[in-house]
Amino acid sequence: MLGHRVGALALLVCASACATAPRSAGLQRQSLRASEPGGFDSDLTTDILSSAGMLAVGLLADREKHTWSEVSPCEGARHAPSQEERAAFAALGPREGTCDVGNVPSIDRVVTRLKWDPAKRLSDLGLLGLLGVPFGVAAVHTGVQQVPASAIAVDSVVITQTLSATLVTTALLKMMVARARPLTYNPDFSLSTRFSGDARLSFPSGHSSMAFSAASLTAVMLLKRYPGHLGAYLGTASAYLAASSVATLRVLAGKHFITDVIAGAALGTVIGLVIPLSHVNEGETDGAELGHNRASAPVFSIGGSF
Repeated sequence: MLGHRVGALALLVCASACATAPRSAGLQRQSLRASEPGGFDSDLTTDILSSAGMLAVGLLADREKHTWSEVSPCEGARHAPSQEERAAFAALGPREGTCDVGNVPSIDRVVTRLKWDPAKRLSDLGLLGLLGVPFGVAAVHTGVQQVPASAIAVDSVVITQTLSATLVTTALLKMMVARARPLTYNPDFSLSTRFSGDARLSFPSGHSSMAFSAASLTAVMLLKRYPGHLGAYLGTASAYLAASSVATLRVLAGKHFITDVIAGAALGTVIGLVIPLSHVNEGETDGAELGHNRASAPVFSIGGSF
Protein backbone atom coordinates (compact mmCIF):
# COMPACT_ATOMS: atom_id res chain seq x y z
CA MET A 1 0.00 0.00 0.00
CA LEU A 2 2.79 2.37 0.89
CA GLY A 3 4.45 1.80 -2.47
CA HIS A 4 1.29 2.71 -4.32
CA ARG A 5 0.84 5.89 -2.29
CA VAL A 6 4.42 6.95 -2.94
CA GLY A 7 3.92 6.25 -6.63
CA ALA A 8 0.73 8.31 -6.68
CA LEU A 9 2.42 11.26 -5.02
CA ALA A 10 5.33 10.99 -7.43
CA LEU A 11 2.94 11.14 -10.36
CA LEU A 12 1.25 14.22 -8.95
CA VAL A 13 4.58 15.98 -8.40
CA CYS A 14 5.78 15.02 -11.87
CA ALA A 15 2.59 16.21 -13.55
CA SER A 16 2.67 19.52 -11.67
CA ALA A 17 6.32 20.09 -12.48
CA CYS A 18 5.84 19.33 -16.17
CA ALA A 19 2.74 21.50 -16.44
CA THR A 20 4.51 24.52 -14.99
CA ALA A 21 7.93 23.99 -16.54
CA PRO A 22 9.41 27.08 -18.22
CA ARG A 23 9.96 27.07 -21.95
CA SER A 24 13.67 27.32 -21.36
CA ALA A 25 13.52 23.75 -20.06
CA GLY A 26 12.36 22.60 -23.48
CA LEU A 27 8.62 22.16 -22.80
CA GLN A 28 6.50 24.69 -24.67
CA ARG A 29 2.86 25.25 -23.97
CA GLN A 30 0.25 25.17 -26.65
CA SER A 31 -3.06 26.97 -26.22
CA LEU A 32 -6.22 26.67 -28.26
CA ARG A 33 -9.04 29.19 -28.22
CA ALA A 34 -12.62 28.36 -29.06
CA SER A 35 -13.87 29.43 -32.48
CA GLU A 36 -17.14 30.69 -31.02
CA PRO A 37 -18.67 31.76 -27.69
CA GLY A 38 -19.60 28.76 -25.59
CA GLY A 39 -16.69 26.66 -26.84
CA PHE A 40 -13.77 25.66 -24.68
CA ASP A 41 -10.37 27.34 -24.36
CA SER A 42 -7.51 25.14 -23.27
CA ASP A 43 -3.86 25.29 -22.30
CA LEU A 44 -3.22 21.87 -23.78
CA THR A 45 0.01 21.05 -21.97
CA THR A 46 -1.38 21.81 -18.53
CA ASP A 47 -4.78 20.21 -19.15
CA ILE A 48 -3.47 16.99 -20.67
CA LEU A 49 -0.83 16.46 -18.00
CA SER A 50 -3.23 17.24 -15.17
CA SER A 51 -5.78 14.79 -16.59
CA ALA A 52 -3.17 12.05 -16.93
CA GLY A 53 -1.92 12.64 -13.39
CA MET A 54 -5.40 12.60 -11.83
CA LEU A 55 -6.43 9.51 -13.78
CA ALA A 56 -3.29 7.65 -12.71
CA VAL A 57 -3.73 8.56 -9.05
CA GLY A 58 -7.40 7.56 -9.12
CA LEU A 59 -6.60 4.16 -10.62
CA LEU A 60 -3.75 3.58 -8.16
CA ALA A 61 -6.02 4.40 -5.23
CA ASP A 62 -8.70 2.04 -6.54
CA ARG A 63 -6.20 -0.82 -6.84
CA GLU A 64 -5.57 -0.76 -3.10
CA LYS A 65 -8.90 -2.43 -2.37
CA HIS A 66 -7.76 -5.76 -3.82
CA THR A 67 -5.39 -6.29 -0.87
CA TRP A 68 -8.13 -6.06 1.79
CA SER A 69 -10.20 -9.16 0.98
CA GLU A 70 -11.06 -11.56 3.82
CA VAL A 71 -10.93 -8.72 6.37
CA SER A 72 -14.20 -7.70 8.01
CA PRO A 73 -15.34 -4.34 6.59
CA CYS A 74 -17.60 -3.56 9.56
CA GLU A 75 -15.09 -1.22 11.18
CA GLY A 76 -13.75 0.09 7.87
CA ALA A 77 -10.54 -1.96 8.23
CA ARG A 78 -8.11 -1.42 5.37
CA HIS A 79 -5.19 -3.84 5.58
CA ALA A 80 -4.05 -7.17 4.25
CA PRO A 81 -5.52 -10.05 6.29
CA SER A 82 -3.45 -11.55 9.06
CA GLN A 83 -3.26 -15.34 9.60
CA GLU A 84 -5.85 -15.03 12.37
CA GLU A 85 -8.20 -13.04 10.14
CA ARG A 86 -7.84 -15.57 7.33
CA ALA A 87 -8.66 -18.37 9.75
CA ALA A 88 -11.67 -16.50 11.13
CA PHE A 89 -12.95 -15.85 7.61
CA ALA A 90 -12.55 -19.51 6.65
CA ALA A 91 -14.54 -20.57 9.71
CA LEU A 92 -17.56 -18.37 8.93
CA GLY A 93 -20.79 -19.86 7.67
CA PRO A 94 -22.31 -18.49 4.40
CA ARG A 95 -24.71 -16.16 6.25
CA GLU A 96 -22.40 -15.15 9.09
CA GLY A 97 -20.15 -12.13 9.49
CA THR A 98 -22.70 -9.40 8.72
CA CYS A 99 -22.26 -5.94 10.20
CA ASP A 100 -24.53 -4.56 12.95
CA VAL A 101 -27.42 -2.70 11.32
CA GLY A 102 -27.89 -0.74 14.55
CA ASN A 103 -24.85 1.33 13.60
CA VAL A 104 -26.55 2.61 10.42
CA PRO A 105 -28.30 6.02 10.52
CA SER A 106 -32.08 5.73 10.28
CA ILE A 107 -32.21 7.42 6.87
CA ASP A 108 -30.04 4.63 5.44
CA ARG A 109 -31.20 1.65 7.47
CA VAL A 110 -34.13 0.94 5.17
CA VAL A 111 -31.87 0.01 2.24
CA THR A 112 -29.71 -2.58 4.03
CA ARG A 113 -31.97 -5.41 2.82
CA LEU A 114 -32.07 -4.42 -0.84
CA LYS A 115 -30.61 -6.83 -3.39
CA TRP A 116 -31.88 -6.51 -6.94
CA ASP A 117 -29.26 -8.30 -9.02
CA PRO A 118 -30.02 -6.70 -12.45
CA ALA A 119 -29.57 -3.22 -10.95
CA LYS A 120 -25.78 -3.47 -10.83
CA ARG A 121 -25.44 -4.32 -14.51
CA LEU A 122 -28.01 -1.71 -15.49
CA SER A 123 -26.18 0.97 -13.49
CA ASP A 124 -22.89 0.01 -15.17
CA LEU A 125 -24.45 0.27 -18.62
CA GLY A 126 -26.17 3.54 -17.74
CA LEU A 127 -22.92 5.07 -16.53
CA LEU A 128 -21.01 3.96 -19.63
CA GLY A 129 -23.68 5.56 -21.81
CA LEU A 130 -23.58 8.81 -19.84
CA LEU A 131 -19.79 9.02 -20.04
CA GLY A 132 -20.05 8.91 -23.81
CA VAL A 133 -22.68 11.64 -24.07
CA PRO A 134 -20.32 14.68 -23.73
CA PHE A 135 -18.06 13.24 -26.44
CA GLY A 136 -21.12 12.74 -28.64
CA VAL A 137 -22.24 16.33 -28.05
CA ALA A 138 -18.75 17.53 -29.00
CA ALA A 139 -18.75 15.51 -32.22
CA VAL A 140 -22.25 16.56 -33.28
CA HIS A 141 -21.58 20.22 -32.45
CA THR A 142 -18.36 20.23 -34.46
CA GLY A 143 -20.12 18.77 -37.48
CA VAL A 144 -23.35 20.76 -37.31
CA GLN A 145 -21.78 24.13 -36.55
CA GLN A 146 -18.84 23.59 -38.93
CA VAL A 147 -16.31 24.83 -36.38
CA PRO A 148 -12.61 23.96 -36.87
CA ALA A 149 -11.83 20.29 -36.47
CA SER A 150 -9.44 21.09 -33.64
CA ALA A 151 -12.44 22.01 -31.46
CA ILE A 152 -13.41 18.37 -30.91
CA ALA A 153 -9.89 17.64 -29.66
CA VAL A 154 -10.09 20.49 -27.15
CA ASP A 155 -13.55 19.34 -26.05
CA SER A 156 -12.14 15.86 -25.46
CA VAL A 157 -9.31 17.28 -23.34
CA VAL A 158 -11.73 19.25 -21.14
CA ILE A 159 -14.14 16.32 -20.86
CA THR A 160 -11.32 13.97 -19.85
CA GLN A 161 -9.99 16.49 -17.32
CA THR A 162 -13.42 16.86 -15.71
CA LEU A 163 -14.05 13.13 -15.46
CA SER A 164 -10.51 12.46 -14.19
CA ALA A 165 -10.93 15.06 -11.45
CA THR A 166 -14.20 13.41 -10.43
CA LEU A 167 -12.59 9.97 -10.41
CA VAL A 168 -9.59 10.90 -8.26
CA THR A 169 -11.63 12.96 -5.80
CA THR A 170 -14.16 10.16 -5.35
CA ALA A 171 -11.49 7.47 -4.99
CA LEU A 172 -9.57 9.39 -2.33
CA LEU A 173 -12.75 10.20 -0.37
CA LYS A 174 -13.74 6.53 -0.42
CA MET A 175 -10.34 5.57 1.00
CA MET A 176 -10.52 8.19 3.76
CA VAL A 177 -14.10 7.48 4.86
CA ALA A 178 -13.95 3.66 4.48
CA ARG A 179 -17.69 3.17 4.98
CA ALA A 180 -19.06 -0.36 4.73
CA ARG A 181 -21.58 -0.87 1.94
CA PRO A 182 -25.24 -1.82 2.62
CA LEU A 183 -24.55 -5.32 1.34
CA THR A 184 -22.27 -5.98 4.33
CA TYR A 185 -25.40 -5.91 6.52
CA ASN A 186 -27.31 -8.31 4.27
CA PRO A 187 -26.69 -12.08 4.63
CA ASP A 188 -28.34 -12.64 1.23
CA PHE A 189 -25.07 -11.55 -0.37
CA SER A 190 -22.29 -14.11 -0.55
CA LEU A 191 -19.61 -14.15 2.11
CA SER A 192 -16.90 -13.38 -0.44
CA THR A 193 -18.84 -10.31 -1.63
CA ARG A 194 -19.37 -9.03 1.91
CA PHE A 195 -15.69 -9.47 2.75
CA SER A 196 -14.26 -8.19 -0.52
CA GLY A 197 -11.88 -5.24 -0.55
CA ASP A 198 -14.54 -3.17 -2.29
CA ALA A 199 -17.06 -3.74 0.51
CA ARG A 200 -15.82 -0.79 2.61
CA LEU A 201 -15.80 1.81 -0.18
CA SER A 202 -19.40 2.96 0.00
CA PHE A 203 -19.09 6.72 0.52
CA PRO A 204 -19.43 8.57 -1.77
CA SER A 205 -20.99 6.64 -4.65
CA GLY A 206 -18.56 6.60 -7.58
CA HIS A 207 -21.24 5.76 -10.12
CA SER A 208 -23.30 8.72 -8.90
CA SER A 209 -20.40 11.18 -8.90
CA MET A 210 -19.27 10.16 -12.39
CA ALA A 211 -22.82 10.13 -13.76
CA PHE A 212 -23.67 13.58 -12.41
CA SER A 213 -20.30 14.93 -13.51
CA ALA A 214 -21.02 13.75 -17.06
CA ALA A 215 -24.55 15.15 -16.89
CA SER A 216 -23.34 18.55 -15.63
CA LEU A 217 -20.65 18.66 -18.29
CA THR A 218 -23.27 17.89 -20.91
CA ALA A 219 -25.47 20.66 -19.51
CA VAL A 220 -22.66 23.23 -19.77
CA MET A 221 -21.89 22.25 -23.35
CA LEU A 222 -25.52 22.35 -24.47
CA LEU A 223 -26.67 25.47 -22.61
CA LYS A 224 -23.58 27.52 -23.46
CA ARG A 225 -23.53 26.57 -27.14
CA TYR A 226 -27.27 26.55 -27.78
CA PRO A 227 -28.64 29.24 -25.42
CA GLY A 228 -32.40 29.46 -25.41
CA HIS A 229 -32.87 26.35 -27.56
CA LEU A 230 -35.52 23.87 -26.42
CA GLY A 231 -33.29 20.97 -27.44
CA ALA A 232 -30.58 22.15 -25.05
CA TYR A 233 -33.00 22.18 -22.13
CA LEU A 234 -34.43 18.78 -23.04
CA GLY A 235 -30.93 17.34 -23.41
CA THR A 236 -29.91 18.72 -20.03
CA ALA A 237 -33.03 17.36 -18.33
CA SER A 238 -32.51 13.96 -19.95
CA ALA A 239 -28.87 13.81 -18.82
CA TYR A 240 -29.78 14.55 -15.21
CA LEU A 241 -32.68 12.09 -15.33
CA ALA A 242 -30.30 9.39 -16.58
CA ALA A 243 -27.80 10.25 -13.83
CA SER A 244 -30.55 10.04 -11.22
CA SER A 245 -31.54 6.62 -12.58
CA VAL A 246 -27.95 5.39 -12.24
CA ALA A 247 -27.84 6.58 -8.62
CA THR A 248 -31.17 4.92 -7.83
CA LEU A 249 -30.03 1.64 -9.35
CA ARG A 250 -26.94 1.64 -7.11
CA VAL A 251 -29.21 1.80 -4.06
CA LEU A 252 -31.49 -0.94 -5.39
CA ALA A 253 -28.46 -3.15 -6.03
CA GLY A 254 -27.44 -2.94 -2.37
CA LYS A 255 -24.19 -1.21 -3.31
CA HIS A 256 -24.86 2.19 -1.73
CA PHE A 257 -26.82 3.97 0.95
CA ILE A 258 -29.09 6.90 0.15
CA THR A 259 -26.58 9.34 1.64
CA ASP A 260 -23.81 7.82 -0.51
CA VAL A 261 -25.58 8.63 -3.76
CA ILE A 262 -26.65 12.09 -2.56
CA ALA A 263 -23.05 12.93 -1.70
CA GLY A 264 -21.81 11.45 -4.98
CA ALA A 265 -24.37 13.44 -6.96
CA ALA A 266 -23.41 16.67 -5.22
CA LEU A 267 -19.69 16.04 -5.72
CA GLY A 268 -20.08 15.16 -9.40
CA THR A 269 -22.33 18.14 -10.07
CA VAL A 270 -19.87 20.61 -8.55
CA ILE A 271 -16.86 19.25 -10.43
CA GLY A 272 -18.90 18.81 -13.61
CA LEU A 273 -19.84 22.49 -13.55
CA VAL A 274 -16.73 24.18 -12.16
CA ILE A 275 -14.10 22.70 -14.49
CA PRO A 276 -15.89 23.12 -17.84
CA LEU A 277 -17.19 26.59 -16.90
CA SER A 278 -13.60 27.64 -16.21
CA HIS A 279 -12.79 26.71 -19.82
CA VAL A 280 -15.80 28.34 -21.51
CA ASN A 281 -15.08 31.20 -23.91
CA GLU A 282 -17.77 33.78 -23.22
CA GLY A 283 -16.69 36.39 -25.79
CA GLU A 284 -16.35 36.70 -29.54
CA THR A 285 -13.27 35.09 -31.04
CA ASP A 286 -11.53 35.24 -34.38
CA GLY A 287 -11.31 31.48 -34.70
CA ALA A 288 -9.12 28.77 -33.32
CA GLU A 289 -5.70 30.07 -32.41
CA LEU A 290 -2.78 27.77 -31.80
CA GLY A 291 -0.22 28.90 -29.28
CA HIS A 292 3.52 29.10 -29.17
CA ASN A 293 4.50 25.78 -30.71
CA ARG A 294 2.12 24.73 -33.50
CA ALA A 295 4.31 21.89 -34.65
CA SER A 296 4.70 20.30 -31.24
CA ALA A 297 1.24 18.64 -31.34
CA PRO A 298 0.06 18.42 -34.96
CA VAL A 299 -3.10 16.54 -34.03
CA PHE A 300 -4.46 19.84 -32.67
CA SER A 301 -3.61 21.79 -35.80
CA ILE A 302 -5.64 19.88 -38.36
CA GLY A 303 -7.26 22.34 -40.74
CA GLY A 304 -10.77 22.34 -42.17
CA SER A 305 -13.99 21.33 -40.46
CA PHE A 306 -16.23 18.31 -40.12
